Amino acid sequence: MQVFPASVPPAPTRALLVDSDRDSLQMYTEYLQRAAFEVFEAEDGREALAKAISRRPGIIVTETQLPGIDGFHLCELLRADLFTRATPIIVVTADAYPPDLVRAERAGADVVLTKPCLPEQLLEAIRGCLKKSAELRARATAVRLDAGRQIARAGVQLERSRRLRKLAQGSAGCPPGGKAEGQS
Repeated sequence: MQVFPASVPPAPTRALLVDSDRDSLQMYTEYLQRAAFEVFEAEDGREALAKAISRRPGIIVTETQLPGIDGFHLCELLRADLFTRATPIIVVTADAYPPDLVRAERAGADVVLTKPCLPEQLLEAIRGCLKKSAELRARATAVRLDAGRQIARAGVQLERSRRLRKLAQGSAGCPPGGKAEGQS
């Protein structure tokens, strides 16, 4: 096992930013890079889907108004994919109509922010999503470990039960002294 000194910072979180507006994309990318994120960019839904699957970001930030696959459908596709379904998704959108905000949540967004959205607000939402995601992973790990222990205990009990049944079947024809009739 390799041990790192406490002074070594953790690896940066990978963020995928998706927006067809180049200015927004550049502003958020620069801000997140200064906050120690490794940032990948995509300007349309198809490119975003490919990068999400191949690069496995820790978080995805997308606009809803995208060429090709729109942000709503992108969220649905990401939630349907085995490798990206648990990745937190934040939608930052100019679609401020309540039905669009609800639609983004139903499509799978963890957080929906409306533009104009300051980079500080986005960073706060990202940190909140990442914290919640880490807590859920920790709980899932604890549940899996507990289930494994319970399965192991059940296996031991099952084996004991089988041995006892075998012993009971073997001694069923024996009188209380332990010898079957006709034995001396």
